[in-house]
Amino acid sequence: MKEKITKLIKNFVKEYEKQDNISTKWGEPLVGFADANDPYILNFKELITPTHKLPMDVLSDASIVIAYFVPFTKELARTNGTPGDISSPEWALAYEETNAMFVNLNEYIISELRKLGYHADISPEASTFDQKILKTIGLIVILQKLLILEPLV
Repeated sequence: MKEKITKLIKNFVKEYEKQDNISTKWGEPLVGFADANDPYILNFKELITPTHKLPMDVLSDASIVIAYFVPFTKELARTNGTPGDISSPEWALAYEETNAMFVNLNEYIISELRKLGYHADISPEASTFDQKILKTIGLIVILQKLLILEPLV
């Protein structure tokens, strides 16, 4: 199942960047899975911010957290290499397009997981960026198998 979810995410990103109105090209996404009850995750309120959501805040029976990282390409990173406080125009556009893609990607992952019989959801704060503490304050995706109670392997 992990491979299936990873493939869904990678394929979504590849297809998304082919859209005519998208100029950003991304590197290959990194996808990870964690036990929703892992002590590190349960410590997010202390590690990140007291308002950070925990898996059980999103789904009371959460069992797995899916996290992904979609990197910018090296070429894009190089456009932002000049010293100063202002990002390159290319970087700024990529930032906007990436955040818009995340909304669509999260909706897609949740939809696909539900079709497979999983209960999946996202923290409403997942796309919230706190300017004061410079951290995202939400979770990406949490899921629980509804019909067959088995771990993802």
